[in-house]
Amino acid sequence: MSSFNYQMDAISANWPIHLGGYIDYLVYQVEWVTGKNGYVRWMLNGNPLYEVTTDTITKVPQNVGKTNPVKVMLEEPMYIIMNVALSSSWGASPPNPGSECRGDGTNDLTNRVCDDFPMYMKVDYVRLYQDLGDDLPDDSLMQVGCDPKSHPTREWIEGHMDEFSDFDNPAKTVYGKAFCKTNDDCTIGNEAGYPTLRTGICVESRCACSSISWSGPRCTEAMSDVSEKSSSLRKRVYGPPMGLSLGIGSIVILLSIGSVWSATSVTAKAARKVQKTTPAVVETGPAELQFPGADLSLSVSSQLKDNYRHNFV
Repeated sequence: MSSFNYQMDAISANWPIHLGGYIDYLVYQVEWVTGKNGYVRWMLNGNPLYEVTTDTITKVPQNVGKTNPVKVMLEEPMYIIMNVALSSSWGASPPNPGSECRGDGTNDLTNRVCDDFPMYMKVDYVRLYQDLGDDLPDDSLMQVGCDPKSHPTREWIEGHMDEFSDFDNPAKTVYGKAFCKTNDDCTIGNEAGYPTLRTGICVESRCACSSISWSGPRCTEAMSDVSEKSSSLRKRVYGPPMGLSLGIGSIVILLSIGSVWSATSVTAKAARKVQKTTPAVVETGPAELQFPGADLSLSVSSQLKDNYRHNFV
């Protein structure tokens, strides 16, 4: 990564930790409210430490040409990353770095610090809250989740997959593995306490999808295990697995061909049987009409032929 100026890309505030941070847990809190009256506020044990309001980025000082860009309050989905890195030089330095911790053992303060090693930094819990009150302003877009309705993150990523993956970091479909306590944590949803569709189960505190037709950490995405690439975009196939669909389709086609062949064979056999049982027809020549009591004999064939033009009225 190329070098950059950290101060130009981040806003932070430092605050010394009192003794309680070394003997008990402290509650670190970040409040993020969107809208024209929004703010981002950092707190420690309920006490505000630092705050950035919407006005500071939407009502910035301007020169005559008004070239200072005006920004909007952050509202798109973001990740919360816990930075638990320990520095060897930020705030304090360990005794005698690079050598024996106690040195020659003559410094009482150094000896007491070294006696406490190894030290541990523990995290008790991480909680995420959302304000669901009915008195929120119209421009409040506070939502929890990776794909909120106001900002369809999933749709954007799938439409720009080439910007989120490369040869060394290909896009991969995840099948389960999220932490869980019960089977309800690994299914598409439930109603009145009863799952509407069981798409996964909880196995040893980890979600396991019921089939490859369901994916996602909690088995809530209806997606095939087949993916195909078209140019630089990655298109996902929804529904049952492609192999299963092709197999069923092939079986249906074979059954249809077999049915047609069987029907044709039966028809041919029936026709041959009829030909064998039908008696031969003997031709006896032109028919004659006989009229009892009269000496008349009329050849129908010759009469129609000889007087053809007189047969019509």
